Amino acid sequence: AFGAGGAKVISRAFFEQGFAVRDVVIFDMAKSSIRGSLRDILINSGSRIIILWAGTSSTTLILQNALANDVLGPRFIWILSSSISLSS
Repeated sequence: AFGAGGAKVISRAFFEQGFAVRDVVIFDMAKSSIRGSLRDILINSGSRIIILWAGTSSTTLILQNALANDVLGPRFIWILSSSISLSS
């Protein structure tokens, strides 16, 4: 939700702290969907920590996609930049 520039900034900040960004998942705002298969991207990655840096409405859509693709729960740790309600 913060564009390619935002992804570069956060990737650089993580790198400077000794963290590696292995993959970047792109959420297409125009189509309200993730480019590619979220399940394939996450399952095939060695990483199990996902940092979701997006606005509230995009976060909701991305988490709905993650839930539908069974990539929430005990196998993955999701860190969100937005507060959302999980009750709906």
